[in-house]
Amino acid sequence: MEETAKKILETYKIFKIKKNSPLLFKALHMKMLNWENYDQDKFLKALELLLKEGYLKKNKETLSLTEKGYGKAYQRLKDLENENII
Repeated sequence: MEETAKKILETYKIFKIKKNSPLLFKALHMKMLNWENYDQDKFLKALELLLKEGYLKKNKETLSLTEKGYGKAYQRLKDLENENII
């Protein structure tokens, strides 16, 4: 998966967004403004990819993290839980 798309999913993890829960586009955009220029330039394309692939779902002013997106964003945490490290 493209690195910028991974950063978008990581933002959901930072804000502790759960499955099918929304994040205001404005909050995601504000976080993106702190990224490197390369990732800022790729932001919209990466967002389109995540929507098209079913990781995110677009609502009026929010983007919800789908079950597929949740699985990808929280994969490392799930791996640790499965290994009984946490």
